[in-house]
Amino acid sequence: ESGDAEACEFAARFGLGAGLGVKALTLYGAGCDQGDAEACARLGSSLFEGDLGTRDASRGTLALQRGCDLGLAGACAALG
Repeated sequence: ESGDAEACEFAARFGLGAGLGVKALTLYGAGCDQGDAEACARLGSSLFEGDLGTRDASRGTLALQRGCDLGLAGACAALG
């Protein structure tokens, strides 16, 4: 549900502030899986850059593409 996806995205941002990078990636992934474009974009950027401890450019690109497909212009712009 949309509320669940947004909750995952919010929780991930909270986890980032607490230094919980792996948990944040998991929550961004859950939000993205549920259709939250912002969670997809944050997951994609984090994976692409490796700023949460895990660098995976191919998975990052896929997450950004999903965010773009869900209508988030910023995700589309990040893809180039």
